[in-house]
Amino acid sequence: MKSKKEKKGAGKPAPKKYDYTSTKRSQKRTAQDDTWAQMVSGGKYETLRKLMTAIHKGEFVLVAAQPT
Repeated sequence: MKSKKEKKGAGKPAPKKYDYTSTKRSQKRTAQDDTWAQMVSGGKYETLRKLMTAIHKGEFVLVAAQPT
């Protein structure tokens, strides 16, 4: 028979490592969106959020050009 001092199990398993894949993917997407916003606004708005705010306020208008 086992004594009370002997361990019954191997202990707790190591915690799972955090997966940063989604964080990296979102950071990459944000950088791409901000680059697009700067290109579209001619450098006036540095982030997509600022560009969208300006569009909402009516300070900036996006016009889709139709091909001829």
